[in-house]
Amino acid sequence: MKTALLLEKLEGQLATLRQRCAPVAQFATL
Repeated sequence: MKTALLLEKLEGQLATLRQRCAPVAQFATL
């Protein structure tokens, strides 16, 4: 299904964004 592939891509992008934003978020919360 194309929808499943799209969901997998979105999940992958969200994971990378979380990894990138994690240090910034921690610094902002300090």
